[in-house]
Amino acid sequence: MASHAHSRALAELQASCTLGHSTFPVTVSHLSCDGCRIEAEGGWPEECDFLHLALGDGVEINGCAARRQGTSLDIRFFGQIHPVVVSKFAQAA
Repeated sequence: MASHAHSRALAELQASCTLGHSTFPVTVSHLSCDGCRIEAEGGWPEECDFLHLALGDGVEINGCAARRQGTSLDIRFFGQIHPVVVSKFAQAA
């Protein structure tokens, strides 16, 4: 059962990211309580020490870049998203 819940957390969802003074759409995947992977068209600037994600349904969280690969950026959250909320997003995706 744990692997089934884990696979749902890999689903993609649409969100918005604010980095500096710019807000743009991103695709979120690999969502967990501690972080996620986000992808944006055009890649990422060098400075991604602080960004803000709006995931929908009023869920907003701040984070920083942990690892970048082309247009994908692994984010580590400052804080955590509750596991019930992560599960809800996984089921909706």
